[in-house]
Amino acid sequence: MEYETAYNGGSLKEFVLSQCRSVHKDANIYEAEVSDLSASFASGSFVCDSMVIAPCSMKSLGAIAHGISDGLILRAADVCLKEKRPLILLTRETPLSLIHLKNMCSAAAAGATIMPPCPGFYLNPKTIDDLVNTVVARVLDHLKITHLLADRW
Repeated sequence: MEYETAYNGGSLKEFVLSQCRSVHKDANIYEAEVSDLSASFASGSFVCDSMVIAPCSMKSLGAIAHGISDGLILRAADVCLKEKRPLILLTRETPLSLIHLKNMCSAAAAGATIMPPCPGFYLNPKTIDDLVNTVVARVLDHLKITHLLADRW
């Protein structure tokens, strides 16, 4: 995050909240170290509706596709798959190698939704926010969360 955002350490939760225009009324934000495999959401008994990994690196995709859960994000993703909860992976890489494509197929076969963050240009976006909102809107649609982020076709 330090390379790709204005985050420079400190509370991740506070940073995320400072970057949001709004937070869904039902949202719960948890903060934990990636090495903390005892965090509540690393357990199948932790109740959650779904998980989104955005962005999802090819390293994370490969680990998820092959059941390697040696970090909290990967373990939580593994839990979502084993508990049959929605797991959405916003994969980022281009071009894709055959290994990437096979890992995407394996993750999809295990129950994940592969959703590269490709904005819909057919809606004639005017700003970067418009582009981002088309991707976020698709994620929210898959999570069955009502929104007004993007126009409907």
